[in-house]
Amino acid sequence: MTDLDLAAAKLASSGLSLSDARALGIDILSAAATRALGPWAEALPTLRLNYFDVGSEPLIPWPAHPPFFRLRYLGDPDPSGFGAQTKKKPQRYTQAPNTAVAAYLARGVGVDWLDVLSDASQALLITEGELKAACACVRGFPTIGSAG
Repeated sequence: MTDLDLAAAKLASSGLSLSDARALGIDILSAAATRALGPWAEALPTLRLNYFDVGSEPLIPWPAHPPFFRLRYLGDPDPSGFGAQTKKKPQRYTQAPNTAVAAYLARGVGVDWLDVLSDASQALLITEGELKAACACVRGFPTIGSAG
């Protein structure tokens, strides 16, 4: 299975398509590209979940820092099978060390966050997980995602 196939399968299981991912600013990274992010990143293909501010600009949580993102691993981080022996769930998400969590605001799918957040009469949902929030936004439900 190619990296693109893995990405398409994960996105589909979350109710999203590859075209949704492009609109949302989700990048598909190869194992080599993931590992090149730093020693903290496993050498596995990933979805790079880029975070954006309310104006759909890349979220820069602190001055002089790079834009914030989290990774969703697509391959098996435990090819030895040891985790299955111990009933330990494999790590599915990661982010750069010494970074805090942030609110995930999906961009590029018709949600005007400035409008939603300035009008208390508009419905706003909150869920755990970026992909769940993205799926809800694609379907017209403004949803903020929190990292698990």
